[in-house]
Amino acid sequence: MDVVTSIMVPPAAVAAVVVAMYWIYPVPLLVGYQWFGGYIVAGLHRRFLHLGDMSYCYYDRPATDPENATTVLFLHGFTSNKTMWMVVCKYLPKEWRIIALDLPGHGESSFKPNGDYSTKGFAKKLHQFVEGIGLKKFHLAGISLGALISATYGSQFPERLQSLTLMCPPGLHRLPNSKKTKFFETMEKTGKMSSLLPNTAEDFQNMIELVLYNSKAYTFHYRMRRALTEWQRPHYKNWEEMQQNLVYGCEEERDAAYIRQMAAQITAPTLIMWGKNDKVCHPSGAQLLKKLIRDSEVVVLADCGHCIPMDKPRKTTQLIGRFISRHVTSDRY
Repeated sequence: MDVVTSIMVPPAAVAAVVVAMYWIYPVPLLVGYQWFGGYIVAGLHRRFLHLGDMSYCYYDRPATDPENATTVLFLHGFTSNKTMWMVVCKYLPKEWRIIALDLPGHGESSFKPNGDYSTKGFAKKLHQFVEGIGLKKFHLAGISLGALISATYGSQFPERLQSLTLMCPPGLHRLPNSKKTKFFETMEKTGKMSSLLPNTAEDFQNMIELVLYNSKAYTFHYRMRRALTEWQRPHYKNWEEMQQNLVYGCEEERDAAYIRQMAAQITAPTLIMWGKNDKVCHPSGAQLLKKLIRDSEVVVLADCGHCIPMDKPRKTTQLIGRFISRHVTSDRY
């Protein structure tokens, strides 16, 4: 007869190990958070989809009734990853299927050097992922670069979307009568988004202060800031190539006429969200975009910066939840 002996580890011992790792080498804690945090916080399962030479990592929270589920797909911004959506996904209805994707070259998704990382290229890869997991009709929500990719996808595949949520997408500063932030003025001069690629713990804190209004709520200890920088560093080469694509790679996408045409092709009901205190993408872009997308509405959040889900997690969840609920249809497949 086989005898299985279970070993009980005292909680105090686990806590001691965690504290020791935090002070000695916190990176494994971040890896563990990426692997298991989604499930612990919001019931999100970490999955992979392999398509040719691309590998996509994503969170997937199954619906309580998969046969009749509303599906929502979330896209993060440049240099971020799927974990940013945990706090939002946690409070969305359990009847919904929730998917949060790591964009190519971000998080745990793979990167193909010399690939097409224009917004059209990202939208093409997104469609490959959507086809790969078998989505037909769904709701799409994105922030920053993820919002720009979402808008591009909505213009190219309007029949797939039941609704679209766009949080502070970049690029609208190219339109007439638009306003630029210092961030985009610097980017256009240098061709780089260096403030989003921190090299030191101090740089990381400066990035937090750039993207958040309530940055004091995310003031990490020096060791953790340094660990977060080191954790992201393996992606830097990929991100530097991407930023060249995004800034210089596709001349058409830098033209105001292209932005207007792309927005005009969006037919899905669209929620435009912006932080009133956004230092990355100027808040005036909200009304400019509303004029371009026929079926759209705008919410500008006070005391909120560029990273809306982190500055206003509960409000973000409420707004997305109510908007999607108004646009749920029976034609899901």
